Amino acid sequence: MKKQTDTIRLTTPKTWNELTVSQLFFVMKYYLLDIPEQFLLINCLCKFSGIRLMKKTHWQEAKEFFKFRQGRRSFILTAEEVTVMVKELSFLLKESTLTINPMPVIKMFRRRLYGPDDNIYNITLREFIFAEMNFLSFCKSKHVTYLNNLVAILWRPQVDPYMPNSPSYGGDRRERFNDNLFARRAHKLIWLRMYKKLALFTFYSGARSALQKEFPNVFSPDNSSAGKTKNMANQMMSLVRAVNGGDPTKNEQLLDLNVREILGEMETAHERVQEFKRKHKKK
Repeated sequence: MKKQTDTIRLTTPKTWNELTVSQLFFVMKYYLLDIPEQFLLINCLCKFSGIRLMKKTHWQEAKEFFKFRQGRRSFILTAEEVTVMVKELSFLLKESTLTINPMPVIKMFRRRLYGPDDNIYNITLREFIFAEMNFLSFCKSKHVTYLNNLVAILWRPQVDPYMPNSPSYGGDRRERFNDNLFARRAHKLIWLRMYKKLALFTFYSGARSALQKEFPNVFSPDNSSAGKTKNMANQMMSLVRAVNGGDPTKNEQLLDLNVREILGEMETAHERVQEFKRKHKKK
């Protein structure tokens, strides 16, 4: 009878949304260390696949081999094989595409703060504008105050009274956003671990990028190659002025609408304008 060879299967996430919360936190902790990219990816490979890199490597026929251990079993991979496996995790070095909220609830000082839905589906235009301004400020300055503000804007206490079975329930568990409160609440977030705040920042970054792709005619993509980030907050305020019909008293009502309602209207209007131009160009 032919002896069956033991097979070791190594699997790793292929996208940001495939990361578990603990894996995401692991990546954020290494981001904070500011280590070389290859070292980051090697450590993530070991963490995600449940293997451990042994200290010694050896050469054979001009090839470099690395010894790994998984549980009680040890195995050897060539440098080329390790390179291929590490390449699968290169998405960690690119723009975030994380759209699943890793922390729907933050527990602090016996209080719970509730975050937005996946893909920030339930945020209003008002909170999006304030979130965007602080997101951009943190990107430029790296000052943690703006990061605390971003979290305080999107993660808020539960609405009181919370009555999910009521016909008047709007579907958002969070209390209505008040731009006069978030700065005071943000100060308390100094106690939230930095790697967790960075995970929430990564989620918002991925969700806003998805929003831009969802409404390509309204937003221009980020010019990340030039180290610049599009100021979507300025664009949103321009949209408010464009749809208020010259009546600034309507601004408050517009700001409390779901951000996708406004963007959907603007996307449709843009398509109509483009179609109108195409028809008249043919004439």
